[in-house]
Amino acid sequence: MLLFCGNTANAQPAIVRAVNLIPNPGFESLNNCPSGLNGIAFSPTYTYFPTATNWVAALKNGLPDCFNSCATSTLVKVPTNNYGYSAPNSGNGYAGCYMYYATSTTDYREYLQTKLPVTLSATNYYYLTFFVKLSTYHTGGTLTAIDQLGVHFSVSQVNDSVHNTFLPLSADIVNRSGNYITDTTNWVKIEGIYTGTGGEQWLTLGHFKDTTALPSYTLLGTATGTNICYMYVDDVSIIDIDSSYIIDTLYCAPSFPYKITGTHIAGAYKWNTGATTDTLSVTDTGTYWRKTTYLNTIFWDTIRVQKLQITGGVFNSCKKIFPDSLTGTQPVGKARYKWNTGDTTATLVINDTGKYWRSTTGLPCIQYTDTFKVKLLIDKGWDTTVCVKNFPDTLYGSKIPGTYRWNNDSTKVYTVIYDTGLYWRTTFLPPCTHFTDTIRVKRLQDTGMTTNLCMDIFPVRHLLTITGEAPFNPSTYVWNTGDTTATLLITDTGKYWRITKGLPCTHYTDTVYVHMVHDTGIDTLICNKIFPDTLRPPITIGKKPRYIWNTGDTTATLVVNDTGIYTRHTTAQYCYDYIDTLHVSYTPKPNLGPDSNHCYIDSIVTLAANHTYVRYRWSNGDTTHDTRAQTTGQYILTATDQCGTEKDTINIGFKPPVPLPLARDTSLCQRPPDNRVDTLIPHVVGDSIRWYSDSLGSGSFFQPTIDYNKPGKTTVYVTQTINNCESGKIPILIDVKAYPHVTLGPDTVICKQLPLLIGARNDSFKYAWNTGDSLCCIQPQTSGLYILSATNACGTVYDSIRVNLLNCWKECLWIPDAFTPNGDGKNDKFHLIERCPLSEYYIRIFNRWGELVFLSDNINYSWDAIQMGKPVEPGTYYYMIEFLANITGATHVILKGEVLVIR
Repeated sequence: MLLFCGNTANAQPAIVRAVNLIPNPGFESLNNCPSGLNGIAFSPTYTYFPTATNWVAALKNGLPDCFNSCATSTLVKVPTNNYGYSAPNSGNGYAGCYMYYATSTTDYREYLQTKLPVTLSATNYYYLTFFVKLSTYHTGGTLTAIDQLGVHFSVSQVNDSVHNTFLPLSADIVNRSGNYITDTTNWVKIEGIYTGTGGEQWLTLGHFKDTTALPSYTLLGTATGTNICYMYVDDVSIIDIDSSYIIDTLYCAPSFPYKITGTHIAGAYKWNTGATTDTLSVTDTGTYWRKTTYLNTIFWDTIRVQKLQITGGVFNSCKKIFPDSLTGTQPVGKARYKWNTGDTTATLVINDTGKYWRSTTGLPCIQYTDTFKVKLLIDKGWDTTVCVKNFPDTLYGSKIPGTYRWNNDSTKVYTVIYDTGLYWRTTFLPPCTHFTDTIRVKRLQDTGMTTNLCMDIFPVRHLLTITGEAPFNPSTYVWNTGDTTATLLITDTGKYWRITKGLPCTHYTDTVYVHMVHDTGIDTLICNKIFPDTLRPPITIGKKPRYIWNTGDTTATLVVNDTGIYTRHTTAQYCYDYIDTLHVSYTPKPNLGPDSNHCYIDSIVTLAANHTYVRYRWSNGDTTHDTRAQTTGQYILTATDQCGTEKDTINIGFKPPVPLPLARDTSLCQRPPDNRVDTLIPHVVGDSIRWYSDSLGSGSFFQPTIDYNKPGKTTVYVTQTINNCESGKIPILIDVKAYPHVTLGPDTVICKQLPLLIGARNDSFKYAWNTGDSLCCIQPQTSGLYILSATNACGTVYDSIRVNLLNCWKECLWIPDAFTPNGDGKNDKFHLIERCPLSEYYIRIFNRWGELVFLSDNINYSWDAIQMGKPVEPGTYYYMIEFLANITGATHVILKGEVLVIR
């Protein structure tokens, strides 16, 4: 019975086929990764397998090849190798051999051979399949397709060492005559049914030759006298069946509609539903059967379809200590277990957190998949002390959302407490995190002192601070203003208090009352023009007065050296003070400076007072600190402040505007670097000419340097000066025209397949070619010398280039067809001549057996007809050359041909 089980990953059935009697059917099992050709050896004792296990060669001189993607040699690499390109039919590798290599005198072939693990039974039917693909390799001959490729069964091993080139046997299963295998892209399946005669245990695969007839073939190219057919071979299979074989199959369908099929045997099909297709789409569970007729043999397949049931659960498991164990759902019936760790037990011992899952199968079409997310149980929390002044009170833990439980069994976020003591709350945060907060409750003890403070002005220049008691070291402070410093800056009267903390649940609360002092002092204005001076406020009456100035002095009088506001605080009794304020002011006389004359270009002159006054009045009506003089005349400033009013007068004159100098734009021709001359710019007339490189920069009496070697347009500016007044700036455009130039570059090679323009474009030049063209750039049509002239107002120049026009795909290399390696110094090596630059180059040379005798990626490295230190035999050798021309747009070129070694 074949069992089909649903695969939930891609909703496709996993098919359990009948047993394949071929060991290593896809050449995937390797003793060694292939490193060269002839990897499958001749082994009469069936003990030597250098590459693919269980496969040998049937002829001593005909060794097949083993190919695999693990190979490092390009000869046997997958998918590209010595014989062409082919991906495997399945897996990572395949085999290959010459099915037919014939000349007028030689008939050479290679055969694959393996030993079956059991002997075939008489009258039993065996279904054989294998896949082949024709390679594109035919170096030195014509690609040839054959038809009668097949398999020969034998009781004993066939290891013919007499014929050496072919086996004179008949095929037991053979591709039909006339069905030539010509496909070089897709794998071709060959199949058939063999009736056992009893005792057969050896299978030999290849193109067998009947001694009474020549093989049948067809040429896929022009006849050369040598016919070459090299084929890849993959996925060889033999299944034991008989003429009344009945296969019972169970499909587990994950969903409907669902596609089912019978035994994989080609033929004519008939389902019980009437369908005649290979597969059948069903929409419900039930029993179905299919009749397959192949070569007068009938196969009956009975197929039952059931719904695939997938169940199980996802479990979060919190573990505190490892190792620990996991157990999933217990299914009905006899269960088989498979953990993602590889264990097959019902219970799994784990040593770490992570994700684990177990697949459990018990009954057909029922699967349990249990997933366990194992995490480490984490228990966190905080230990805190809470000081309570009055009971009852409300107690909270950390602000973490979750479910809660207090030690008094309360499940709220808070709990009500009635006395000091130890409390704790556990917060549960799924899936595996706990927070346990421990809270010690103590009664708060609070003490402190009260202070009165007298203030006279807010704020004062010297910061006035108050400090409460600091009984702890270190201590923390909190004022009712929010400050956390030991001292506090006072800016107003009022009540202030500070809480000082140092020991747990012991506070000191200090209270300070700030009062405003009674100010009965006098404000006085003093206008003084001489410093230093002594300030003497009125004497206040009081008992033992104490003085303090805003400068910090504590004397009754104060010596000052500048204007400003000075205050003296005189204390006579508690919160009853005298504060005298003296405003010392000094106002200098206004001074506008000497009379002055100005150029017309400076048509606005700013006049400003030399001191700060309370009020300003100008003769033009302005009342600001400064004014603007725009016309010739007299200007008067009247300035007033608290110490009086003063005046000053100034006369301002303006000269007439200076006219612009005469100047015109100039055009110049570019000069070579060795013929550079700094020439004065013509057409500039004026007095005391001043030059500017831009409209805003500072000027110079020297003309700026003009770079005659650099074409382009430059603007400079000039002014003239008359009567010490400068005119406005006038621009001059200097246009240095480019001296004509043309550069065609060095002589070059151009591909005919990749047309290329020569020349360069400049719209200010006129062009003329020796071909008669007047364009800047042309496309060469023939090889030869091309001359180009470029002309403008500054002259004419010439340049030339010699162009070699080649067929880059045929003419880039000169390849000889023969050479004589006899040591006479003439034509001793196979040497290629490079006719155009190459960026890539690679050559391989093979003998007539397809063996590599020479390879190189250096065109200067020639073949001297030596292989492995010995001279090669004279005759024809075949080369394959790949190169890429070092020309823009060129593509890879592959050249194939032959060279004759003459000795």
